[in-house]
Amino acid sequence: MEPKVWLLNRCHIDYRNTINGWMNHLGLSAQDCDNFIQINGNISPEEFLIMVAAKRCYKSFTVRLNDNVTKVRDDPKAFFYNILKSGHGSVLEHVSVSFAFEGISRICCMELNRHRAGTAISQESGRYVPVPKTGDGCFIPDVIAKYGQQAVNIFVGQYIKGLENAEHLKQQIPDYDSLPFNEKKKLTSAFRRVAPCGLPTGGVWTFNFRALRHVLEMRTAVACEEEIRWLFNLVGEICLETWPLVFQDFSKIKDAESQLCGFQPEFRKV
Repeated sequence: MEPKVWLLNRCHIDYRNTINGWMNHLGLSAQDCDNFIQINGNISPEEFLIMVAAKRCYKSFTVRLNDNVTKVRDDPKAFFYNILKSGHGSVLEHVSVSFAFEGISRICCMELNRHRAGTAISQESGRYVPVPKTGDGCFIPDVIAKYGQQAVNIFVGQYIKGLENAEHLKQQIPDYDSLPFNEKKKLTSAFRRVAPCGLPTGGVWTFNFRALRHVLEMRTAVACEEEIRWLFNLVGEICLETWPLVFQDFSKIKDAESQLCGFQPEFRKV
């Protein structure tokens, strides 16, 4: 089984009411507000939020708002390129997006959950959710598959044996189904200790854009663990398609030895 990704949550911008009211308060005319929204209203709401946060730092919505500003960048792509080039990464933290990750192993989660700064994690609980009875969710790394079907069969067989060990333990508990929930929870937690680390799991991961850029670069590198590379190849495709301004400096570098890509930014320290 390969990892699967869904983009669950994005931000919403109240362009006509809240944005207009705020900009009026800052001193922009109604016409300036309309022009600003018209020029930038077609970019994603996440990128719009980042843009207004960055422009507020310098009151650079128009040249008439700040006497020290003699020109502004009206082209959104050029504006974001300057943010990335200058390393003004704090403004990227205003936006957080949420993904559902499913069909990933606990090994993959152990790698992913090391990235705590700028993230929120809600992962399936191994105390509450029983160990699966079948090996359908087993991720087979290419480093095993390249040695042939016999190697794959041994690999999957050992995985299933771990599942069977957990199920065998469960069968030793008299009247398991009639036990109170609290006792089942304790036993479920105990059974997982003999189950394989490759157990499939999932949950919801939320990243702010600054953290997401970092994790995307780190976890698609050639030296990374294969499964998390699969996962973030999927995430990377979503990022480049959905937020082309924030991720405009990323290039996809094809890995000659696999189907995977490395997502490498021009500007690392953003």
